[in-house]
Amino acid sequence: MTITKDKVTFSRKTWEELRKDEYTREVIELIEDSESLIKAKKETKYMIDLDEYHKKRLARNNVQA
Repeated sequence: MTITKDKVTFSRKTWEELRKDEYTREVIELIEDSESLIKAKKETKYMIDLDEYHKKRLARNNVQA
């Protein structure tokens, strides 16, 4: 495994071994999801906070009720 200021890199063999174990597979999936979210946030022009969205949705539903 190589750790630098900006990256952590490990071999494909290690990657495959880690993916075989249920616990470490979940951790890898969380890392992949986090990377996807970071990328999506960088590429989007508008991102709403989940709490803000929920408050607006509740307010909208209360007005319609």
